Amino acid sequence: MIFENFQKAFRLHITDLANLLAPDYGQRDYKKFIILGRSRVGSNMVRGLINARDDLICYGEIFRHRGEVGWDMPFYRHRKLDLFKEAGLLQERPVDFLEQKVFQRYPESVKAVGFKIFYYHALDSQWKDVWKYLKASNFQIIHLKRRNLLSVVLSKKLAEMSGNWKGKSYGEIQLSLDPDFCREEFLKTEQWWKTYDEFFKPNNCLEVWYEDLTTDLEREAGRIFGFLEGVPGGRPIQPTTRKQRKAGPGQQIKNYEELENYFTGTRWEDFFTGS
Repeated sequence: MIFENFQKAFRLHITDLANLLAPDYGQRDYKKFIILGRSRVGSNMVRGLINARDDLICYGEIFRHRGEVGWDMPFYRHRKLDLFKEAGLLQERPVDFLEQKVFQRYPESVKAVGFKIFYYHALDSQWKDVWKYLKASNFQIIHLKRRNLLSVVLSKKLAEMSGNWKGKSYGEIQLSLDPDFCREEFLKTEQWWKTYDEFFKPNNCLEVWYEDLTTDLEREAGRIFGFLEGVPGGRPIQPTTRKQRKAGPGQQIKNYEELENYFTGTRWEDFFTGS
């Protein structure tokens, strides 16, 4: 995987250089897409599947923090090293940044280019035009969701406590979750689903569920590749990330029984089945 990451980064650096030196280099006739969602719903898994292919490019959370660029590409431009003044362009003219830096000219072999964006990214006044741009430009939308919202809340808390957001195990951490907080998170996430499904309704959208990814990765990867303008299947699908939480919620949530009783009779009671 390290060698493949280095190869991809090297090709991206060559592409950047070619764009600087040759205005007519390459092509822009590729699909533009975003991975839309929230944290802990499998976005790193999907990015890994996409970036395992030479003809697809998916950057990270470009709008995660102000003052830095969330490229999230190993061996590519580090978000802390702003040698090309990209963070300033991103902060002051975000749409120009996307047009000039993300959706630049690429080799003829590239079929689709995109990045990750969460519901709560790019909401301040300087970045308000980003969402309008994504909608008006008719981007392909890969909308990631996770049915078991209790697992979303638990995974986020475990990542915050351990500092491990990708790949590494959470360890033997146990915690308590406030029932009212969980309910608020469930409602908030469901409202995000509704809001953004409606917002991007005119666009070409693909709904992908985390549970389906983990049950049949090859089938879901095929759906995603097919969605990106009929990109054909390639080498056998290999996940580039591994599941961080191996124990069930019942083993990691100290007050699991309290939560189970609290949500009995609600539309979320199935989150506790088989845990």
